[in-house]
Amino acid sequence: MIVDVTDVQRREALAEDAEEYWRKASGIASFALDFGINANKRKYSLALVRVDGKQLDFIDSSIDEQVIKSALLASYRKQFVPIPNNLRCILEVLRTQFVNGKLIEQLDKVPEFGFETDANGKPVEARKRLVFIPTTNELLLSPIASRCGVVTSSVPAKKLLKLGSNDFYLPTYSKIYLEKRLLGNDDINQFSVNNVGKIMAIHKAPSIVYAMKLTNKAMPADFAYIDIVSFSASENKEFCQVALNDEYIASIKARFKVEATTMHKLAKQYADKWIESKGDHASRPENDLCSFAVASDAFEFEIFDKAGDIGADTVCTFSKKLKLTNKLKHLFKCRDLMPALSGIGALQLEGDVELILDSNVLVFKYNTTAASYVTAIPTFNKQTKKRNEKAFVVYQPKAYAKKKAGSQTVMGNFDEFNEPIVEDDLMPVYCYA
Repeated sequence: MIVDVTDVQRREALAEDAEEYWRKASGIASFALDFGINANKRKYSLALVRVDGKQLDFIDSSIDEQVIKSALLASYRKQFVPIPNNLRCILEVLRTQFVNGKLIEQLDKVPEFGFETDANGKPVEARKRLVFIPTTNELLLSPIASRCGVVTSSVPAKKLLKLGSNDFYLPTYSKIYLEKRLLGNDDINQFSVNNVGKIMAIHKAPSIVYAMKLTNKAMPADFAYIDIVSFSASENKEFCQVALNDEYIASIKARFKVEATTMHKLAKQYADKWIESKGDHASRPENDLCSFAVASDAFEFEIFDKAGDIGADTVCTFSKKLKLTNKLKHLFKCRDLMPALSGIGALQLEGDVELILDSNVLVFKYNTTAASYVTAIPTFNKQTKKRNEKAFVVYQPKAYAKKKAGSQTVMGNFDEFNEPIVEDDLMPVYCYA
């Protein structure tokens, strides 16, 4: 159940946290000031500016205490850095491909299907699944039952799942809750995270379940359990999903470094605006494709009209020129490119972003203080009318199987439990914040 939290409840629960966070944190960008701005005792000021895409005009400033506190809180609610590490790593990955509101409703009208079929012989919808791969400490978000699609691969700075050589997944109910309740409401800092003890076995044995309890800071009666569940060999064969062809991506020659502020600009001034303007009719044919080009001093978009002609040609300039002689330009699915650019720009990035591009794929490599990331977006082939698959491979998740009697279980050396381990029990494993 989704519980609404009022602004008053948020302010009471998060105001002190927000002020403490912004005492130490910095913003997206800083620049030298050659004019006067009023500031309060804590050196805060709320500025009114006019932005035309290339220039920022300062109009006035305010030191109204209530207005400043509201602005600090609103900004804090979008910050991933204060979130407990285990939850943060999951939310950041989900945010890289997150869509919400009217856009997701429109995209659901034109679902895409993979090459695998279900038990009834019907094609499987290529929905996104988040997989945890403990052997490489990797989180993989990509479409199932498909040979290509947008892929986000994340390697957390700290190992998340410390047990097992098998893979885990985020169940649909947990994914929907995190996306709708936290990401969709800018409530990513609204919940505390706690470890849990044994929980009811809602998953089939044998299985291992990592579980965390999220509790609303403004309303303790509002809580949810987020499960991370092992793939089980006792069930039907799990659908495969798309992964990166690391060898192919390593062979691409065109590589550039862009500043993190450029990615924020791409998100705010271009991708987010497209999502907002096209959200209620994204399923129309003219909104299916767009071109994205990399020039020496700008990123360029071409958005098409009903006749298939260029309806809008927008340019995102950047100050640090790239060593590039000829423009690199390719077609993409709007439903792939725009959410990915929006998601990357929504994170608090650390350092420069590496951009890799050829005729098959657009790749971004970037970091936060929690993890390193790769987001890969396939190009579109107008002749075959399909996404290009060369930069991707198919990954089959590794299932957890019940061990033979007398053999050492995957949990046999885990000393956090002070009770005997029973193989068929649903054993929650503590996730440390």
